[in-house]
Amino acid sequence: MKLLVIEPRTLFPMDKGAKILSGNVIAELAREHEVTVLVNVDPEEPPENTDRMRGLGCDVVPVAWREVPNFTIRFYIELARCLLTGQLYAVKKYCTASLKERAEELARSGAFDVVVCDTISASMPDVDFGSTPCVVISHNIEHRLRERQADRAGGLKAAYLRHYARKTRAFEIRSYRAADHVAAVSPVDAEFIREDLAIEHVTALPPGVDTDYFSPQGTESPRPEIVFTGSMDWQSNQDAVCFFAEQVLPSIRESVPDVQFTVVGRRPPPHITRLAEEEPGHITVTGTVPDVRPYLARGWVAAVPVLFGSGIKIKVFEAMAMAKPVVVSTIGAEGLPLTHGVDSFVVDGPEDMAAACVKLLEDKDLRNRIGDRARRTVLGGHDWTAVAAKLVDICQAVTAGGRV
Repeated sequence: MKLLVIEPRTLFPMDKGAKILSGNVIAELAREHEVTVLVNVDPEEPPENTDRMRGLGCDVVPVAWREVPNFTIRFYIELARCLLTGQLYAVKKYCTASLKERAEELARSGAFDVVVCDTISASMPDVDFGSTPCVVISHNIEHRLRERQADRAGGLKAAYLRHYARKTRAFEIRSYRAADHVAAVSPVDAEFIREDLAIEHVTALPPGVDTDYFSPQGTESPRPEIVFTGSMDWQSNQDAVCFFAEQVLPSIRESVPDVQFTVVGRRPPPHITRLAEEEPGHITVTGTVPDVRPYLARGWVAAVPVLFGSGIKIKVFEAMAMAKPVVVSTIGAEGLPLTHGVDSFVVDGPEDMAAACVKLLEDKDLRNRIGDRARRTVLGGHDWTAVAAKLVDICQAVTAGGRV
């Protein structure tokens, strides 16, 4: 097949879950199909990021684009404009007129079998792709994510987030209806789109991970260690780390006094680095690292205590692929084929989460048993080849019979 994949921005460095999913799926698709990626590229971005995308085996069509840095004056001006006009900032930022024009031109050329809009930020329900069918990949139910975020906020921020959620829901419905098919990243998300948004043409992709790259390696640290991995410029991860450090870790230390909590991820804000400054003997915040695997290998337990979010938490499968026991919240486990007490511990609340961590920290045989079973779960058809194959099935179906 000849696929035109629209990406909101370059995928390198692969330091976020969405980039990891997209990059690995594109690499797998390019093994057997002709893949062209249309992508926004900031002229100030390192050119090697685009070169590395070509290294995935695809052709890259760059569109010049200037990113507005977050939390600048211009950023807040753009937010205000979107608030007044009803536009979604996450869409307006990426779906520029130049990107839409190039996408329409390429799609209507007849050179491609399917257009794949990767994430809602690359969705273009107002663009006419002619006879070329369109598949939208939904990485998250974005409006539900904002609703959950609003539930944890207060005052004007909560009001703004609920307003943004309503706008996002309307855009998601419009985008999904305009597409010939929607590929959701989990069965939970697919069911929500089908039942709550009344979109029937949706299929779930299986969760994936590179089981060769993330494989058992190294030995545990001599000191009991709990590891959290994730981009620390994302509020969901920030809230998870604060919750664990402030409400869970003190209870763990009552039973395991020398426990270490290591937070691994890019761009930690001051209130996260302050946690390590206040507890230098028990909390470490690494910031950006070239490779998370040595930290996971050293850890005794991987913790994923996320309190809000949507989509798939790839960090869970990465730890499981390395045969690490994972203690994960219900929201963190959402959409993943986990079995509590067998290949993971799925728990909520500070007391239950602390108890699960202590149980694992004090029992090496249990850690090994849960970790081995976790690795087997991930190996059961959850590599990136399976994810790409399912997406190909969807693309072939819309090509053969239109909307499915």
